[in-house]
Amino acid sequence: MSPIPTASRIFADRYMRELRKREAAHSNRLAPGTKNWTDAMLSVFDQVGNVGNPIKRAKRIREIANYLNRAIDTPDGFAHFVLDFGGSNRSCGLILATLGVGEHPIQGVNEDGINILHHFITSRRGGTVRACADLNLAYISKHALARMHERGLDMDTDGTTGVLSCIGVIGILMRYSKAHADSGMALRFGDTLIVGSLKNAIKDVGGGKGVECALFDVRTALPADEVKDYRQVEQGQLATHAVNQWLEQRTLSGPLLDKLAASIPVLPRREDDYTLQAARAAMEQPT
Repeated sequence: MSPIPTASRIFADRYMRELRKREAAHSNRLAPGTKNWTDAMLSVFDQVGNVGNPIKRAKRIREIANYLNRAIDTPDGFAHFVLDFGGSNRSCGLILATLGVGEHPIQGVNEDGINILHHFITSRRGGTVRACADLNLAYISKHALARMHERGLDMDTDGTTGVLSCIGVIGILMRYSKAHADSGMALRFGDTLIVGSLKNAIKDVGGGKGVECALFDVRTALPADEVKDYRQVEQGQLATHAVNQWLEQRTLSGPLLDKLAASIPVLPRREDDYTLQAARAAMEQPT
């Protein structure tokens, strides 16, 4: 494998610095004093839960959603996308995905990259509030980010965030797909094939309960015409088509997610998967 060009390494460093600034700016506006999405969303969930009545809770959720929608056009740019939002004056719900810089979510993999996380909150007419933060959708390694730049994708700041958002959508589509569990995954943008695999993770939501997360772990980006296994190229094309279909409808309806997931071929994961090797090595080290 050829070395990453200096310009591409510089781009990856610069983009991650910029993303940290965006995350801190928007987090602080949602919940003053916070610097990352996790702390901001937990603070927001506490605010909503403590408001006191369904009308005020629904109003607060609408305020949060309105800010997040407006924030896309602010000078700070965006580091998030609203997946779903709706309700009435007494009930409301918001589902959000965020992009932030941090460690790989799998223990034992010691590297910084970009985490795409899923958060939701709903307040019902009867007063019930449900919320959860930090469900994994995808992780993009710094190496993969630099390779995307090297391959010539649209890599201005907003263009990069758009590409990463599409990677996050794969995490949404794969959330409940048992057929794709622990499989290889690719996504095609023009002449570039973004390559990785799906990993399963469990998010502890308290009370002895967990939510299963299908993590799209992106490791690199390759020239599509140099990939020898055409099945991988075909998978990338069909995955991109599925992402575009979801973006046209933007619904978390189970039947649609099942249909789009089923349209993407299932391929085996590489036996020399770096993430799993690093995780196993960490587990085997003596304590």
